Amino acid sequence: MPWRWRPAVLIALAHAVLALALCWDLVLLGRVPYVRDVSFLYVPDFAFLAQSLAQHVWPLWNPLVDGGRPVLFGYLPDVALVALCGPLGAARAEVPLHLWWAALGASTLAYVRGRAPVAAWATGAFYAASGYVLSCGNIFPLLQGAAWAPWVVAAGLRVLERPGRRAVAALAVAAALVSGSMVAELILQAGVLIVVLGARRGDPARWGRLALAGTLSLPLAAPVLAGAWAMAVDSAREARFAPEVALSWSLHPMELPALVLPRYFGDMHTFSDVGFW
Repeated sequence: MPWRWRPAVLIALAHAVLALALCWDLVLLGRVPYVRDVSFLYVPDFAFLAQSLAQHVWPLWNPLVDGGRPVLFGYLPDVALVALCGPLGAARAEVPLHLWWAALGASTLAYVRGRAPVAAWATGAFYAASGYVLSCGNIFPLLQGAAWAPWVVAAGLRVLERPGRRAVAALAVAAALVSGSMVAELILQAGVLIVVLGARRGDPARWGRLALAGTLSLPLAAPVLAGAWAMAVDSAREARFAPEVALSWSLHPMELPALVLPRYFGDMHTFSDVGFW
């Protein structure tokens, strides 16, 4: 093995051990996540996707959830997982696989930013084990977006730093894949990070390369974008939500002190004690 690849392989193996340590019951005991959306939404979706793939039909309407509703399976890794592992196997693999991918992506971003192997490993490990990323484990699209975001940022910075077709193609593919998660806020934040981190004097042509990669990602993401648009037609979303609806899950100004004051709302376990969850 060439020496230049050894740090990358060792970092990938170390992150695999971390993912195993965090999700040992899923990997070793074959358990399936069950909290909230996983059991009520994602596993039934995976079961319907597996059934549709077995019948060689692309699924557009799922009768198993919410009395029947339209579905859009635009995240290709999930389609591959269901095809290879079945619905329960895909549900077991979702969290450890994306934690590993998130750690590897963050390490890649650190390497692109000029960090040494140990620092790159630490960046990936701390990112994957962070409270935010782990809290996304029961909301699969958020976990998917969090796993791909550092890859998109790293690919974008590489495009800005070095001319080359492979860098442009890598960014286009990464951007198209993360669009399948349909987590618009993380996609937007990744784009902002590319611009902010790459905002320095240099060859103006590098912004043209970035624009080219973004343009190439659009046809790759077209099935997701067109499908999402079709699902929004004749819906309340197309008619635009009222401000009180659109902002219903936003942070209220009265909640801002909780960002710096521990137990601002008291003991949060009270919610569990009274059966809120």
